[in-house]
Amino acid sequence: MTSAGYVALCHGQQWLRLRRASRRPAAARRHVRPGLVFAAVFLVLGIPLAVRHPWLLLAAAACGPFVAVNTLYARVNRERALPNGLAAVVPAGPGCRGRPRLPACSTSGARSPTSRR
Repeated sequence: MTSAGYVALCHGQQWLRLRRASRRPAAARRHVRPGLVFAAVFLVLGIPLAVRHPWLLLAAAACGPFVAVNTLYARVNRERALPNGLAAVVPAGPGCRGRPRLPACSTSGARSPTSRR
């Protein structure tokens, strides 16, 4: 699900960048359909997951400013700028280690391979 959102975001940012920077109008248009398809997949898979685990909405809101920085740099065609790189990398560091864990879904009653008898 996350990869569909990431790909949709990449296509959207490429469309935003190429519609101003490219000499060919078709260069930007080729990113519209894939971006919309991946955005639809993201929404179809993401809404039920967000209903079941509402903390995901807080995590998505925390990523909002970093996505906004990336989008602004894509708009001015400066994706390689240092602030843009930091905005892309910094949230992945401590955010991945500090996220809450989903409860285990064990309905079979079987013991885990790491448990001791």
